[in-house]
Amino acid sequence: MNSHTTRLFISLFVAVLLVTAPMTSFAKNNGNGHGNGRVNGHGNGNSEEKNIEKAQNIANNEDKNVAQNQNKENKITGKSDRESISADMQSIHDDEKSCWRAFGHLIAPGWIRHNGPIDISLECNLPFGIAKKISGSNASSTPDVTAPVISGIRAMPAKDQVEIRWTTDERSDSAVFWSTTANVDASSAAVHVLIRNESTRDHQIVIKRLTATTTYYFIVRSRDVAGNAAFSSEASFTTKSASADNNPPMISSVVTLAGTTSIQIGWKTNEDATGRVYFGTALPLNIVTAPFLDDATSSKNHVLVLTGLLPQTTYYLVVESTDNSGNVATSSTLSFATTPVSTTTTPVISVIDTTAGSTTAKIAWKTAWPASSLILYDTTTPVNPITALTASSSALATDHEIDLFGLATSTVYFYTVSSTNDAGTYAISGRSFTTLAR
Repeated sequence: MNSHTTRLFISLFVAVLLVTAPMTSFAKNNGNGHGNGRVNGHGNGNSEEKNIEKAQNIANNEDKNVAQNQNKENKITGKSDRESISADMQSIHDDEKSCWRAFGHLIAPGWIRHNGPIDISLECNLPFGIAKKISGSNASSTPDVTAPVISGIRAMPAKDQVEIRWTTDERSDSAVFWSTTANVDASSAAVHVLIRNESTRDHQIVIKRLTATTTYYFIVRSRDVAGNAAFSSEASFTTKSASADNNPPMISSVVTLAGTTSIQIGWKTNEDATGRVYFGTALPLNIVTAPFLDDATSSKNHVLVLTGLLPQTTYYLVVESTDNSGNVATSSTLSFATTPVSTTTTPVISVIDTTAGSTTAKIAWKTAWPASSLILYDTTTPVNPITALTASSSALATDHEIDLFGLATSTVYFYTVSSTNDAGTYAISGRSFTTLAR
């Protein structure tokens, strides 16, 4: 064999090693290589091997705990062991399939660009910087040791189920641990758990087959792709009684009146309920993360005013009402556009006149330009626009008159008068009146 042939043979041998080495490591890491995935070496092993074996034992113990909790969940939901095993095998198959898919980049360098993104477990030993390509070009070589930040936990119970929502600042899985006793311990075999492996920032889990009129305690957990887990503090909810009102309120007659930097939203419900408006400038509007304005007062007539908006901008909103039994109703996504900046004179308010009775009052005023009418009133000052009582009219007029009913006798009320036209909102506050004695 001449020297040229020898060099060619050595080059081919090195190339084969470079390609197969990461695949061999991948197979070992998934338990498909010799030695059950353990690192082999000469002699009796070293401290690194012992650490790896210890870490593997810890992971196995955690998997056993999760499996025990999942078996309990199967009993609750009526799944058989065979169905559970089938689902677990499918999950393992999907994980392995995702791992092997990443190796397509070795054959076609553009594969990741055309077929990504894909979620790859840290158990995949990816070759030649593929992990960096999958996680993004800005990915750092520093290991991720920061757990997700959990926020916005919300439980919405019915008589035999509950929907639990929360958000995280990074993509992670979803898990809820619950029990009928306080001090929920996620590692306890007596605690129920429901897990969704889907990686997301907006989490939603529905727990079914609960007992009516029962208080449950729960914590949520989210674990990112690097394995960092975050647990929430404990919260609770109480399921409704079997005979309780389980029908959400009906939302109707939603109207909006847009200004340059504000929007007034009004709607009706067929029963007393609270009011809330979620809003944003992009679709889809996610009510878990969107900003909102709400009114905790229970009423059939609802009026909320969003302020500080951008002129000549399209906004999307969802109206939500919750009745006294905790049933929640939400509208479809609506849209409106604020008006452009106008040179029209603002609706200056003048000639405010108040006539008070023992349980009623009439407030009248004028504006130079046609505008809507809104009064916020309360027995405390300054008037809080979130908690204050409201009375309004969306009709555009220059002469305004609003009647207030159901007032307490011999009581001082403070109020704010507000009118809105295409130039925005103009308001006068600091006014008051005193109802008469009977």
